[in-house]
Amino acid sequence: MFFFFFEKDKIISFAEKVFRYSSYDVIDEQSEDYDFLVKKQDITYGVMVKNKITNNQISKLDKLKDEEKQFIPLMFVLDDIEKESKELLTQKYNVEIIDISNIIYIIQGNSELMNELKEILDYSLNGIEKNEPNIRIEIENEEIHTKGLMDYVKELQGIKPGKKDWYKYQKFCVNLIKEMFNDDLDSWGEQEKTQEGSFIFDLIARVKYRKKEEYDDFFNMVENSLQSKYIVFEFKNYVEKIGKEEIISTESYLYEKALRKMAIIITRKGANESAKKEIRRCVRSYGKTIIVIDEMDLINMITLWKEDDDINPSIILQEKLNNLYIHLEQ
Repeated sequence: MFFFFFEKDKIISFAEKVFRYSSYDVIDEQSEDYDFLVKKQDITYGVMVKNKITNNQISKLDKLKDEEKQFIPLMFVLDDIEKESKELLTQKYNVEIIDISNIIYIIQGNSELMNELKEILDYSLNGIEKNEPNIRIEIENEEIHTKGLMDYVKELQGIKPGKKDWYKYQKFCVNLIKEMFNDDLDSWGEQEKTQEGSFIFDLIARVKYRKKEEYDDFFNMVENSLQSKYIVFEFKNYVEKIGKEEIISTESYLYEKALRKMAIIITRKGANESAKKEIRRCVRSYGKTIIVIDEMDLINMITLWKEDDDINPSIILQEKLNNLYIHLEQ
């Protein structure tokens, strides 16, 4: 069974924002029965923030059921609870439950809250359907200013290829990958050093757990078919195409026993023929996979991310992977 990490204070703060966004008054008051209170007109809920519903928590609900109280118990749960289980708990203990499907429904129009949720969770929301909660919600229309497609494209194209702007390019790519794939990857580690003090890879991340096992995409394939739980990222602000040497360098950071067999190199011009040949050799000889994303690929990924809610930008990575394995013997 999978248990995700739970930072209580961080989750409580997020939950309070969700209720404020739903037009509830938040009362910053704690007791042994709830983490905070929320109120709307004549209804008061005692909110209990949980990562999942356990038998121990159900026993506490049983105690609350027999007490006289000035609030309705409400469980704010970062888990996907089956409809039948939710209805049974609601009827038996007079408790309202907001699970992850309800949270997604409430904040679907707020990109800031959605990003915050994805950063908190160590599992992916892919495949989880949104459902309207039982409690009354009233979302106020508000303008949320987020960076659009052209903001990212202009920033990228404003960075000149070459050594002078290598740090700007790396910083741009690190921030972009973290934002673009915050629902797919976590446990980010940036530009580690060897014991000798030299820098190695630019970024590494872990593939998030997926509650919906049937959801199949690039990251699912990396973890389950390629047996790589971690992905290494390299960012090359080169004027020319990268060559064989860069592939050999990246390949040295991959270790089968550490479940780190996948690398993605993002570069301005792509890879030359010697680099492509070396990539195929790495797959055949060591079972290590490296794909190269050029600037046009990156812009296409940004376009899908910002302009199309139905397609994950990782489909570009999937196409690259398919092309590599289909033409492996060439």
